[in-house]
Amino acid sequence: MQSPGQLDERRTLATLRACGPGVPAVAACAGPRITGDGIKILQDRGISLLQVDGAKNAADQALLEEARRRSDAGCRRFLVASDDSFFRQIADLGQLEILIWHTQRPRLKDYAARAANLHRLAIPETRAVARHLRRPGVPDTAGGCR
Repeated sequence: MQSPGQLDERRTLATLRACGPGVPAVAACAGPRITGDGIKILQDRGISLLQVDGAKNAADQALLEEARRRSDAGCRRFLVASDDSFFRQIADLGQLEILIWHTQRPRLKDYAARAANLHRLAIPETRAVARHLRRPGVPDTAGGCR
C-alpha cells in the first residue's frame, strides 16, 4: 500500500476511499519493520496485515498469493495501490485496477496496459506516521510494506 517502511495516514484513507465502501483491503510488511502502533493503525481502518520475513519481494509475493486465494474464493475485481509492475500478474485472476498517485507512472507500460482501469489519485496533504511503523535500527531495504 505504501512505500517501504512508511505509512501516511491521510494517503491510506485516500486510497481506501478510492476503493469504495465494503472493499476488503490487505497490506503486507516485513514483521520486523512494523510496530504495534503501526499494526493498530491498519486494524483501525479494517486493513488486514500479512506479516512476512524480510526477504526480497516477500511482501509482493504474499499479496499475490492472497489475490490468488481470493480469486479461488470467487473474487474477480482487484484494486492494487502500487506502481510496481510485479502486480501485472493479478490481471490473470480477474479485473485489475491500479490506484497510483497522480505524480506516479506505472514502472512498465504493460502493467498499465493489462489494467481495466488506471486511477490517478490526488495526493492529500500529508501527515506521516512512519514512527508508528518503522522500528528503530531497521533499514528501509529490509523488505517492503505494500
